[in-house]
Amino acid sequence: MKRITEGERLPGGDKTPEQRARDAIDDQLSQAGWAVQNRDEANLSAARGVAIREFKMADGHGFADHLLYVDKHAVGALEAKPAGFTLSGVKPQVDKYSRGLPDNLPAPIRPLPFLYVSTGVETNFINLLDQEPRSRSLFGFHRPETLAEWLQARNLPDWVRAWGGDPPTLDAARAALPSSLRARLRAMPPVTIADLWENKRCALENLEESFHDDRPRALIQMATGSGKPMLAITSIYRLIKFGGARRVLFLVDRTNLGNQAAKEFEGYRTPDDHRKFTELYKVQHLKGNTVGSSTKVVITTIQRLYSMLKGEPEFDPTSEEQSQFIKDLAALREPLPVAYDKAIPPEFFDIIFIDECHRSIYTLWRQVLEYFDAYLIGLTATPSKQTLGFFEQNLVMEYRHEEAVADKVNVPFDVYRIRTEITEKGSKIDAGPEVLVGKRDRRTRDKRWEQPEEDIEYGAKDLDRSVVAEDQIRLIAKTFKDRLFSEIFPGRKEVPKTLIFAKDDSHAEDIVRIFRQEFGKGDDFCQKITYLTTGRTPKDLIQDFRNSFNPRIAVTVDMIATGTQTSRNCHVHADRQKPPPLRADEGARRPRYRPDRIAGRYARCCRKDAFHHRRLRWRYRGHALRRAADGAEKDGFVQGAARTCRAWRDRFRLLFIARDKASLDIFWLRDEGLEDSASLPDPHVLAAEIAEDLRSALDEIGDVLPDLQQRNQD
Repeated sequence: MKRITEGERLPGGDKTPEQRARDAIDDQLSQAGWAVQNRDEANLSAARGVAIREFKMADGHGFADHLLYVDKHAVGALEAKPAGFTLSGVKPQVDKYSRGLPDNLPAPIRPLPFLYVSTGVETNFINLLDQEPRSRSLFGFHRPETLAEWLQARNLPDWVRAWGGDPPTLDAARAALPSSLRARLRAMPPVTIADLWENKRCALENLEESFHDDRPRALIQMATGSGKPMLAITSIYRLIKFGGARRVLFLVDRTNLGNQAAKEFEGYRTPDDHRKFTELYKVQHLKGNTVGSSTKVVITTIQRLYSMLKGEPEFDPTSEEQSQFIKDLAALREPLPVAYDKAIPPEFFDIIFIDECHRSIYTLWRQVLEYFDAYLIGLTATPSKQTLGFFEQNLVMEYRHEEAVADKVNVPFDVYRIRTEITEKGSKIDAGPEVLVGKRDRRTRDKRWEQPEEDIEYGAKDLDRSVVAEDQIRLIAKTFKDRLFSEIFPGRKEVPKTLIFAKDDSHAEDIVRIFRQEFGKGDDFCQKITYLTTGRTPKDLIQDFRNSFNPRIAVTVDMIATGTQTSRNCHVHADRQKPPPLRADEGARRPRYRPDRIAGRYARCCRKDAFHHRRLRWRYRGHALRRAADGAEKDGFVQGAARTCRAWRDRFRLLFIARDKASLDIFWLRDEGLEDSASLPDPHVLAAEIAEDLRSALDEIGDVLPDLQQRNQD
């Protein structure tokens, strides 16, 4: 930007566009912790980061609008342009500043590595420490301490040697530079994880290729039940260990999904030394609005994250119990405002994984994500066109339900439709002297009765929104009950765990009341699980639905949605214009059951095999015992196999709890089939893992006991 003299000011004392841009840039630098000073009044001791205006560079290199100092050493330059100026063509000018630092000034690296181009509205950043430097857009400037940390990083050859890799071939000058995140991501080792499912291997390889190419956003589409959370954790482990990621965010849209993610991290063992993830790196599931200084992985909802960016010291946990992605669409018409927060600057996270990103993150909430100077990785089973657009069409993995079924990861589902004329076409209420129409207040639910002056017509879209037809709900409930044990689940005697999706809380209230009446059961039989349920937390309600005999039927709106782990379910979708389809899970996954394509999409089922294939691990998962890997003898320690009841292998929980008793006969033996005995962990490690698995087995048996006791009473 050229220097402005008093004679160039606009009439009336107004500032020129260049001056307004410079003022905005100065404010943003100050917010980011920089002391902005005039050249003639420079004091490098005033702060850790000092930005000096209109600094004269070496002859032939002009004046830098701002020269950036960290710890009294020049580290970067900034070129300012008026608002509306396109920035891609300004790089040659700022490159000239990078090379034009006078020889008598101290600098840790020449040319200066950190270059900024800004209009005060848009800001681009170029990091010359990257192997392939590319401009990227920023919300705000990096803090001085961030640049200082980047300058202290190991050079790339030393970094690769530290984790046991072969250093890449670089020229001497490049090899001596501190390694940037993007340079380290280009040096990631190949994915060589034993027993990793092929779909996860492919996803990891494609995602890391995307990192290698410096694609800022990537989308992973994998069928529900095919292991997206475990894939994300495996990727995060590699990004931290091999890529040197400083901090990773795992973002969810409600508390119960965050709880599930935290449990997945706690149970994950690294593929190389079999240690727990949480023993190596601190994982923090946020309950407050402060992130620990040593935290490597943060799990939180976007609601709490936005609260933190606003500088709020606390956030009401109940606001995290339902999806804000869905809830706020009707209430908000404009994107939420986001301002710079010094406690959580844009560079706070290096990588952000967005669980179930098919929701509305790309509309009203997208600027919360775009605040961060981070890679954005989306996980979903059901991407929309808007989702693909947000992730810049970079679909690194597409693993559909049909492929998961073919690979025996998932199993197919059955559809049972109950159609009603009102559901299909709507209806009409004929006006007449003996006709009364009840009107219910949406807020208070108070009813009053009126005589319509004219006929009232309503369509299928109005049903259960502006019009409540209880007979239609009752007909579906009665039909479901009458055909449950003859057509839908022939041979069963108990109502299977059933999940009904309502359009809103009021609709859910009607469904609960009518289903209790039609089945002739009490309150425990059918319960509502929504954000308006009080007295118990959603976590406890979902836990009851998973593990207790009652409730047999749960009615929800969006509290239980895609990714939520529940027990085996028959899914009744009551929130669509189409007839509500009934679905039954007929398979298990570890052996938790997950509804899929919730909120108007069909549920898919989970794989029959109840075990993850982990080498040298024994897994007992509630209803079966099978060998997960070969055994071997090492240092006198015999690690063996188990006598497996093969009749249990692919059976379901219902078959297990129907037995009067179960006998588990476990003994140790020598298995000569193991080829890689040299890579076995130490005996005490194996013993600890087996003990942990046995404790897990007892926990799973505890989940089944209430059902066994109930059936014995019956």
